[in-house]
Amino acid sequence: MESQNHNVVLCLKSGMLKYYGRIGDLEEELRGQFYRIHRGYLINLIYVKGYDRTGVRMENGDKLLVSRYKYHDFVQAYQAFRSGKT
Repeated sequence: MESQNHNVVLCLKSGMLKYYGRIGDLEEELRGQFYRIHRGYLINLIYVKGYDRTGVRMENGDKLLVSRYKYHDFVQAYQAFRSGKT
C-alpha cells in the first residue's frame, strides 16, 4: 500500500486500486501481517523477498525505501512474523 496525496493506492495481484483515505488507519487495522516501513508505504510481510538497510525487495520485484528510523523495528517485526510470533 502506498500513500499518495491523501489517497491510498493498493497494489494487488489483479492490478491497482486507489481510494481516498489514510494509510495510518489501515496500519492500525492490519497490524501483524503488515508493517509500515516508511511514511508512504505499508507492506504485506508475506511478500517480502529480502531487505537491506535502505530498502525492502518485494516478490514482484519492487524495491521500496525503508526509513532509517524504522529499519530496526522492521527487522524485529519481520523476524517475529517469519517465526510465527505475531
